[in-house]
Amino acid sequence: MKNFGHKPKIRILDLIEEPNALIISLENGKGRLKTELCRKSDYRDDCADFSKLMLNGKPILQNYKAVSPTSSGLLAAGYGIKNVNCEELIQVNDMINDDFVSLEKSLEIISPILGLLDSGIYLLADIPHIPTDGQGGFFWNVPNEKTYYNAHCADYWQSDVMTAIPSYPKYLYPSQSTKYYNKNRVEEYVNRFKTDKNSLRAIAFNLGTFMSVLLDGHHKACAAALLGHEINCLTIMTIQRIWRKDDKILVNFMGYGEPFIDTSRYPQLSSYAEKLEKSWRTKPTYCADKEPFHSEIFKPIDDKRYDWAAKKYLTVEDIAFRKYFGIKEITKEYVDKLFDEFHGEKAFALIEIIRTEAEVKNPLAEYAAVKAINLEFSNIHKGYIIDKNLLDTAILGLMNFKSEKTEKIMIDLITESSSLDEQTLDLIKDYWE
Repeated sequence: MKNFGHKPKIRILDLIEEPNALIISLENGKGRLKTELCRKSDYRDDCADFSKLMLNGKPILQNYKAVSPTSSGLLAAGYGIKNVNCEELIQVNDMINDDFVSLEKSLEIISPILGLLDSGIYLLADIPHIPTDGQGGFFWNVPNEKTYYNAHCADYWQSDVMTAIPSYPKYLYPSQSTKYYNKNRVEEYVNRFKTDKNSLRAIAFNLGTFMSVLLDGHHKACAAALLGHEINCLTIMTIQRIWRKDDKILVNFMGYGEPFIDTSRYPQLSSYAEKLEKSWRTKPTYCADKEPFHSEIFKPIDDKRYDWAAKKYLTVEDIAFRKYFGIKEITKEYVDKLFDEFHGEKAFALIEIIRTEAEVKNPLAEYAAVKAINLEFSNIHKGYIIDKNLLDTAILGLMNFKSEKTEKIMIDLITESSSLDEQTLDLIKDYWE
């Protein structure tokens, strides 16, 4: 919908608790921050829809979103948000650095940016993001060429449990060139986060996958990475799926998963969903410039701390796995429960916890690894089949907790060498390397 000089009007339709979000309606949107479709997939040579995220008529992101929800898509840089003359971003920049008060207050602060969207219904959510690309790379150190990202999918196929895990906003892609990186600004935010790690917010636009484009807050994300934190983002989300069930219209703002919102409670949302559904069925309108381009605006930040920090965060595979098992907080009680209810799937959960938490030296990983080895000791003595994957993961996990206690465990394992295969014995010997 075009805006003919009318001021954008934003209204809150409802508050959602999970995630912490507001359903908002926007009237008289300026239509200057939007996705423009450049090319639909032909399902033969190209299995991705190519679009550009535009701001003031300039692309700030090139998006190759896979047609299959469980396939990875590609992302490439645009022209860099600093090269786009956007008064609204400048206007919001100072105010967004105040301490976070509430989502409603944040809505008021970033309303100039929200007014740049097309008129419609959106979700504004306060969601913690990991400052990586979802596969162990620092979010700002991206290649200039289009690149596959495992996290750029609507559903993540978790092969261990043979299940598609619906996406939700979790990882970041930059819109600003690294040439604007400022070490001093990062240090300022580090000090702010040390005082209160929940005090600051960045602004992101979700792509309907695990990936969100960072519109504002690149230096805040850097500071969060150096501290090993996630960065809370005021995340703009668009409707991704419309589903009709029992004469009701349900919509979803996050990939292909929950939560679905029943539009019958919101006449404005119901009307908008019907119009949107109809537009999806009609022949698409393509942007004027359909061709991709090579943007040489990124080069890695010359600070290895970011690369080291990125390796300590959970990957999209880890996140999907934890979502499947409902792992939100790892406690001693939770680990004990997994052992008490031990079976095939619980073993996968234990492997995930030991593998990822041992890397950051979480004492609960050592606790779980020791329990796992004791369990396999018991299975050996009873003549049962051991879970080799769990045992090997536990041995590797204890490499991060070297002590007299763990050394004794390794020695005890060697005494059972006749029951262990050569690969497991080699892992044990690596303890002393």
